[in-house]
Parts: sequence; C-alpha cells; structure tokens
Amino acid sequence: MFRKLDPARAQRPKSIFAPGPAPILDWISTEKFVVDDTYQRSVGRRGLNNVEYIAEHFDWSKFAPVIVAPVEGGLYAIVDGQHRTTAAILRGIEQVPCQIVQADRAQQAAAYAAVNGNITKTTPQQLFHARFAAGDAKACELVMPL
Repeated sequence: MFRKLDPARAQRPKSIFAPGPAPILDWISTEKFVVDDTYQRSVGRRGLNNVEYIAEHFDWSKFAPVIVAPVEGGLYAIVDGQHRTTAAILRGIEQVPCQIVQADRAQQAAAYAAVNGNITKTTPQQLFHARFAAGDAKACELVMPL
C-alpha cells in the first residue's frame, strides 16, 4: 500500500532565503574524512555500541549518504554520518556514498544541529509495525504466536 506525499496540510515557508548551492552526490574514500570536534560529538559508549551494531548488521539499504563538506587539504568534514562511516570502515568498506555540501565551519555546525536535532521521533508502535512488515521474527511472534 503506497501513498503520495501530501504537503497540503503543512504551511509554506515564510522565509525567502535561498537554499544555497545544490549538493553533489559522490562516493568518497573513507581515508579522506575528518571530524570537527568543535561541533561534533565524540563517539561515547552508547555511540560505540551503535557503531558495532551497524557494522554487525551492515546493509546498504540501511545506509544513508553521509553529509560532508570539503575542507583544506583535499579532505571532507563529516557533518552527519560518523557512526555509519566508522561501521563501514570496520567492515572493510573503503568508499561510502556522500552528499557533498558547500559549507563553512559555522554552516557545518548549523547543519549538524538541524539534522540531528530536528527529527520526528518514531514511536515504539511505529517501529514495531516496521519490524513486523520486515518479517522480524520477534515482531511476527507477537502477532502470530507459535
């Protein structure tokens, strides 16, 4: 069952700001990535658990392009995706798909905050229905006990 996107219920933006240069999509070597500690979080214990889970269950269908910005020295600062990229490296993957944006450090930090802060929380019920639709054994057992 599919449905079309329906923006009719939402209000049009009031701002007239231009969205900036269009991003470029490309595959980039993981050796060219850096993380800017002025705005990026460090990979703590919870993040490390997430990295290990992603690596263990790596699947390209679950890997969104990493958002990066070119920085000095031919490198790319990861704006969003350091956990996914670290997991890919653990799997021996040498290149990942990227959305390359033109952004200075302040714009990178603002993008990081927007991407990681302005999310629509998925409820446990919504996750359950997705897992059931995916054929997850535990979800299916709850619906159709053995």
